[in-house]
Amino acid sequence: MILDNLSRIFIYFDPRLSGYWDKITPCCVDYLPLSLGRYYLDFKCKYFYKNFDQSGIPIYKARIQKYHPTVICQYALGAYELLYHSNFQEKNLLMIYLNQADWLLNNSYDIGNASGWKFHFDVNEYNLKKPWYSALTQGEAISVLLRAHVLSNKREYLDKALRALNLFEISVIEGGILNYFNNTPIYEEYPSVKTNCALNGLIFGVFGLYDFILFNNNEKAVSLFNDGIKSIKKILPIFDTGFWTQYNLYESPELVLASCRYHLIHIEQLKALYYITGDLIFFQYEKKWEDYSSKLRYRLNALIKKIMNKK
Repeated sequence: MILDNLSRIFIYFDPRLSGYWDKITPCCVDYLPLSLGRYYLDFKCKYFYKNFDQSGIPIYKARIQKYHPTVICQYALGAYELLYHSNFQEKNLLMIYLNQADWLLNNSYDIGNASGWKFHFDVNEYNLKKPWYSALTQGEAISVLLRAHVLSNKREYLDKALRALNLFEISVIEGGILNYFNNTPIYEEYPSVKTNCALNGLIFGVFGLYDFILFNNNEKAVSLFNDGIKSIKKILPIFDTGFWTQYNLYESPELVLASCRYHLIHIEQLKALYYITGDLIFFQYEKKWEDYSSKLRYRLNALIKKIMNKK
């Protein structure tokens, strides 16, 4: 725990000093993707997890929740990145990747015509009570499952991804992940009744929707993706504090500054969104936020405020 806390401080001075949980996943596309292939951020650092069960599935924290769906998705995407660099020749990596996809296949929960991966712990700072779903996990799970379908031609992966897509249409009040901020539809990473709007989780959700567009131009995914992009463009200015980014809008108008890790992830996500959409607003904010993180006085200001607010 002490090492983790030190890592989260050191990253303000040098991102290379970050530990596993704070590793930055850089944008790895510099073109408009035309087919389902490499993921938008490079997750290979997430492959180097250390705690697994006997079947090779990452174990999270047994006290809280033994299996964390996001950790499993990101471990899978890390394996996929390494598999991609082997030109899909490493059979062991393929087995590891499909093993994680099988876990997703066998450990989802149904809500109406949708499926998702539940979290069985409370998040007190957002007044969020278990169980709950997450747009971040839904998006990453779709990305894992669609690639598993392409690699294996196993229909079950596609069927589960289609059901996961449906959760983006179910409101938070009904147990889903769709919420509204100032009448703007958003996909919630932490779907509390009061609008949360964590930027990184919203964007990871949108990445999953775009993967469905690349896969088969799914009409529902096109509509949900377009809504998501319009919403992100509308709320980006609210996340900009003039020297750093906010993590979410739950306490708005009180500032909830992003940690250095999440500020840098925001930048990498905007790079990918610019290549996906070609919209200059993402390029402009990426450069603006990159400029913030390049200035030591801004990094120190953000660090001091984070420590004082204990957020």
